[in-house]
Amino acid sequence: MPNHVHGIILLPEDGTVSLGSVVRSYKAATTRTVRQSLLLAFAWQANYYEHIIRTPHAWNHIREYITTNPRRWELDQENPDSTP
Repeated sequence: MPNHVHGIILLPEDGTVSLGSVVRSYKAATTRTVRQSLLLAFAWQANYYEHIIRTPHAWNHIREYITTNPRRWELDQENPDSTP
């Protein structure tokens, strides 16, 4: 999707890595790369949405959602080419 990112992140159960630290690192690295490409106005939204996957059914449902999400870009309200 051109306006957001989906992903499934597996964290160690011992708590040595937090989701916040992973997201911060990803956003920082991506911002540096994009701005080096001269897209200086690039910015992330302040927060992120998280969901804990607790069952194999939820895992499969979320994987399917992520896989098929780009097909719904035409319907996205933030798509400048979408028609209401």
